[in-house]
Amino acid sequence: MIRARFQLFSRGIFPRIMKSVAFGVALAVVFIFGLLGSREILAAGPTYVSGSITTDTTWTLSGSPYIVQGSIIVESGVTLTIEPGVEVQFTSARYLDVRGALVAEGTATAPITFTNAVTGTASPGVWYGVRFYDGSRGRLANCVVNSAGYGNWGALMVYS
Repeated sequence: MIRARFQLFSRGIFPRIMKSVAFGVALAVVFIFGLLGSREILAAGPTYVSGSITTDTTWTLSGSPYIVQGSIIVESGVTLTIEPGVEVQFTSARYLDVRGALVAEGTATAPITFTNAVTGTASPGVWYGVRFYDGSRGRLANCVVNSAGYGNWGALMVYS
């Protein structure tokens, strides 16, 4: 009787069941971690921003879109870096002033978009634009700017 029970657990059906359960658990773990690695599932955005940026800051794809509710000022000596694929949406009459540095380098497949946050409005003048002041630095590549240029403003202005 004891020998029969031992064979059941050591060579019988029990080890096969445990192997099947272990395999199923392993598949479930791989599937779940695969989903968690997806940007869509991990996306934390939207991210609401306004005011002065006083320390080096990176706007990440996972935080996108960035909704500018109050105008942004990148202070002197500070760098704002925007990752490829990020969308920056400005509410009405807002702007981005650069007194430090702006690095916004998108790619051909993941451009950085500066646009408005007003749904259904694609006309110029919804938000002011991006201004670079004397002594500031900027590096922009593969960026799309639309719906900017309120009043006398251009979408992108450089003061020197």
